[in-house]
Amino acid sequence: MIAVLLVLLALSTSGCCEVVWTVYDWGSKGNILKNPILVQHAPHGPRSKAVYKHSVEGTVVFEFRGGPGPAVLLTAGVHGDEVWTVIALLKLLDELDPASAVGTVYVIPAVNPEGLAANSRLVDGVDPNRVADVPGSLTWHLVRFALSHRVKYWLDMHCGSGVPRQGALLTDEKDELVDELARSSGFVLLVKSAPRGSIRSVARRLGIDVITLEVT
Repeated sequence: MIAVLLVLLALSTSGCCEVVWTVYDWGSKGNILKNPILVQHAPHGPRSKAVYKHSVEGTVVFEFRGGPGPAVLLTAGVHGDEVWTVIALLKLLDELDPASAVGTVYVIPAVNPEGLAANSRLVDGVDPNRVADVPGSLTWHLVRFALSHRVKYWLDMHCGSGVPRQGALLTDEKDELVDELARSSGFVLLVKSAPRGSIRSVARRLGIDVITLEVT
């Protein structure tokens, strides 16, 4: 289903010709293979292996560069104890065909390596998805990355409780794209205001269309 979301967001066509990755020091680093769930189910493609190796240095960002088109950002692992979306995005990262994207696709499967290594939701006792408006925080850097790279669409993936069994797409308001994503993926569409300080709240104020994916 995540592959379907990527196709819809990127409006896939041939043209992408380059894949690069970069490590960013946003204040979180760690050996994510210390996470017992991740190490048991971790994919072993070359791109995933690069994430495992270099997460001890910071947050690894893959960039699939295509021709003209929107910039799309896919993220998982903001909360270090939400491992299944990390695994799903790592698998997608390994399987993604560079020729299938138009524009630019950024993939960050392990936003918070320190939290993943510790299997912890919090960073220094703080929920990272409530401080995206605090300068210098991990998620503040993440939002600034999206802004500086002119991201138009952002899918932020989480594992949550209290969401429909088939998963949910959370958005502040309905539009044609969100409706199509919900129809094609089978996820329930929930129109719900984002909490203050969350990625979705802060990024949307800056003009970035953010959808939160929650799975059980």
